[in-house]
Amino acid sequence: MIDIHTHVLPNIDDGASTMAVSVAMARMAASEGVTEMVATPHAFDGVYNSQKEDVINGCQELNEVLRHEGVPVKILPGQEVHLTPELLDNIDARRILPLNHSQYLLIELPMHVLSQYLPEMIRGIRYRNLVPIIAHPERNPVLMASMPLVEELHYGGALFQVTAGSLDGMFGREVKKFATHLARKGLVHFLGSDAHAATRRTPSMAKGMARIRKITGEPIFRQYDTLRPTEASLADRDLGPGFAHNEA
Repeated sequence: MIDIHTHVLPNIDDGASTMAVSVAMARMAASEGVTEMVATPHAFDGVYNSQKEDVINGCQELNEVLRHEGVPVKILPGQEVHLTPELLDNIDARRILPLNHSQYLLIELPMHVLSQYLPEMIRGIRYRNLVPIIAHPERNPVLMASMPLVEELHYGGALFQVTAGSLDGMFGREVKKFATHLARKGLVHFLGSDAHAATRRTPSMAKGMARIRKITGEPIFRQYDTLRPTEASLADRDLGPGFAHNEA
């Protein structure tokens, strides 16, 4: 199992504070069957701005430590990129790090006010042969209040990554309700832990996966195990429950 959204790199954003915490997080993930964790520190959010070179080097260093400690988890590089007006320019300038150098780009939307140009931005990302994965839409108040916008973004080419804990009530009843609704509509394409530490916001995936299995049924659930955003090409790929392939 792969966890596509983690803040496991030490001392780079509001995630793991030390290397010891990073190792503890990886051990916890391994205990739940996770074999790969994508490190996705915040970028361009006004507070944290991880640089792609630092992320790549940080993953190499953490992987060396995990090998030495015998932790059977591989750390892959990525970023959780905040949506800003400069996003497309930053993509063109190669300042952005997709998930493990693939065509998948993890996007964090503003929490309270979304630009009217958001659908156009999604199309711009797709035009650049990238696939935007919107992080934790179930926790965004604007999206929670506008299912038509969620569907517009989806048909424009966006995928959605729901936090595993949201399905288990970690973020409250309303978030759980909306996450469940997205799952029933076939709009949960990836689960991620969004783990930040080893004692809170931990890299827990098992309960969320169990909830997805219960909500969607076994045939659809099995697709989640094959959705690995670590490949360079999306050609002939099944992009998951509910996703209609859109040509860029």
